[in-house]
Amino acid sequence: MKSQKDLRKKTVETMIKIDVQHADIQIERRKYSRNASFSYHGGVTMNWNRWSVLSALVVSIFLIAMGNAMAKTADVHCLQKLSPEATLECHYRFFQPSKNPTIQASSGGKVLLVSPLTKYPETADLDAFLFLVDVSDPARRATVAANAKVIKVLIEKGLPHQRFGIAIFDKEVHLLAPLGSDGNELKKAVNEIHAQGLITEFYRSILKSIELLAAFPAKRKALVLFSDGLAEDVVYRHEDVIPKATEAGVVIYGLGYADSIEQAPALQRLRRLAEETGGPFAEADGNRHLPKTMVDEFFSYLDNGGRFNVALSQLHGKKKVAIRIHQDNGMDAIRKIAVFLPEPAPSLPVPSRANNRPTLPQVPIHADDFSKELVLVFSTPHVGIGSGVVLLLLWFLVRTRKKRLQGPVLATLEVVDDGGATYEIRQPIYRIGRNANNDLQLLDESVSGFHAEIHQNREGGFKVTDLSSTNGTLVNEKKASTHLLEGGDMIKLGNVCLCFHPLAGDVP
Repeated sequence: MKSQKDLRKKTVETMIKIDVQHADIQIERRKYSRNASFSYHGGVTMNWNRWSVLSALVVSIFLIAMGNAMAKTADVHCLQKLSPEATLECHYRFFQPSKNPTIQASSGGKVLLVSPLTKYPETADLDAFLFLVDVSDPARRATVAANAKVIKVLIEKGLPHQRFGIAIFDKEVHLLAPLGSDGNELKKAVNEIHAQGLITEFYRSILKSIELLAAFPAKRKALVLFSDGLAEDVVYRHEDVIPKATEAGVVIYGLGYADSIEQAPALQRLRRLAEETGGPFAEADGNRHLPKTMVDEFFSYLDNGGRFNVALSQLHGKKKVAIRIHQDNGMDAIRKIAVFLPEPAPSLPVPSRANNRPTLPQVPIHADDFSKELVLVFSTPHVGIGSGVVLLLLWFLVRTRKKRLQGPVLATLEVVDDGGATYEIRQPIYRIGRNANNDLQLLDESVSGFHAEIHQNREGGFKVTDLSSTNGTLVNEKKASTHLLEGGDMIKLGNVCLCFHPLAGDVP
């Protein structure tokens, strides 16, 4: 048997893993190395002796605080509108409930006028909540029963603009009450929630539930996930869920129920899903009770924020508008939005009318458009007023022909990056893709050969149509097969993002 002295002589290795984004520290001690290893999120590793572990902890606390300061605190989506006035219409939602926010907007040192806030929800707005319960282990009967009680309480607290649905999952998702079900259907569904499965297809079930929410007509949508975080998926991963949730505008509530200390680390899956979709995370205690604040403030995580407008009348050309939303908790949300405003039309000079005779413009007429003899005849001073009229007609024909060959600029597309190029749309049908036969060729592997088409309709409006591309077409982060465009719309083709700017008067 080894003595206590021998044990003290043994060196240890301490691995401190710091996740800045999720404020998570893991410490693992091993009895076979002489040094302690300190690493932080980003892949940099330094070897420290074991007496420096305390210093590492101090540094870790600093890094976590810095990560929290940089964390995203709100969803802010803005859409530029040109009529009846040039404005930026913005919708926002805080990830943590906040009251009495203040909003400031500026561009290039100019302070822009911000309209009074319109709080969410407005009259026609709807919320959709889909409760999804993990029933994949019969040994978790008591936990699943506790989940059902929470759902019952939350539904009873629901407001008129909120719609609910209930589903359970193990290997498959089983929809017990579709979204929008009435009170009796929801009550019946709650009574049907029982632990019964054996296999947990965690991520696949979440993806299926996101599809159900995406198809429901609501302004804001939330997937409320009750689970221990254990996953037995082989193909599906976290990285598959986040883009789908973002595309569908779905916020994930992570409500974690670990039946033992050994299972607690799996709740990190729920925490990460919640944080990366802008939803809350809460962990039940040993008695299967959620924190009281989570139940009391459950709906305020989705029902907050609202809408405001930023006046753009002071701006012309390509600009960036900086928006700062200050919260009462001291956390500010800052966004920079690219906008494009047409330059004001130049004032036309008033022609001189000396002696009541109109002054004809001096227009160069080229021999390859008209015969030299014709030019000479109409240049003689003996022809009089009739010759002047004919000369004016010829000048008009030359200008019309030139414009017809070149085509007027109908709209522009700006590549959204630091050195984004701008492309002019001069024809009513404008194709975009990787193939050289497109009107706009984008040499990016994520873009299909013939990816999308922008078409101007008879009324002067524009719409974008996806041409059965591999990676799809997104407009303002939402997938679209066809979409009627407005000024400032963000069109994403694969990894390439284009900002659409019609000329003044082109979009009704």
